[in-house]
Amino acid sequence: PPSLPFLSPPLHPLSLLALCFFLAGCLFPVFCRWMALIDTDEFLMPGQRFQNHSLQSLLTHYQDFGGVALAWLRFGTSSHIRPPALPVIEAYTKRRSVADPNYKHIIQPRRLRGFMNIHEMFYYDGYYPVDEKRRPVVPSSNKNILKSYDVFRLHHFFTRSCLDWWIRIFQRGAVSGGLSKYKFGDLERLDSNEFDDRSALNFVARLKKQLKWDGKKWQERYFPLSKSLPAMCA
Repeated sequence: PPSLPFLSPPLHPLSLLALCFFLAGCLFPVFCRWMALIDTDEFLMPGQRFQNHSLQSLLTHYQDFGGVALAWLRFGTSSHIRPPALPVIEAYTKRRSVADPNYKHIIQPRRLRGFMNIHEMFYYDGYYPVDEKRRPVVPSSNKNILKSYDVFRLHHFFTRSCLDWWIRIFQRGAVSGGLSKYKFGDLERLDSNEFDDRSALNFVARLKKQLKWDGKKWQERYFPLSKSLPAMCA
């Protein structure tokens, strides 16, 4: 059986639950064939030509490798000041025109040896990650290879609306629960609305049905916060 992957402390206390699930998948891989290492503001879905396929069925074509490196598409505010009463994948359709230099990964835990960071992993001898075209992905290739996202799409809703960004900076902090490394003024620099990408809209109807979507309740959640918006979001 594989040994525990190398992890670098310190770990934020609010990350411990996610870590427990991760370690369980590594220690007991019979219960976890594949594991996606993504954040709560990222949505993983099949590419446009494969939207009638499940992620599990697509991953069967990569089972001889350590994992699959996913192109990372960063979405912006779509010019929203406040969150519209829509699911995220429907409300925010504008993104950077090119994929992020880094990858995110779907791994096979039983083949994982350890991490350099969340974007780069070590695997046991003979195994390595590939992109969706089955090309090996090594640290030196991250910024040079032309990224493909026909089979898998990973949408990163990095900023969302101006109000969401304000909440992230001054109230919520980072996804891990720690203080955010960004400042509110960074929004103008980081906002990405260059390309209109509506590839996720085919999933909206099913998503609303599963969530029993109620746009009115969504608006009520944000309304009290809207009263304290900074001037640049007004």
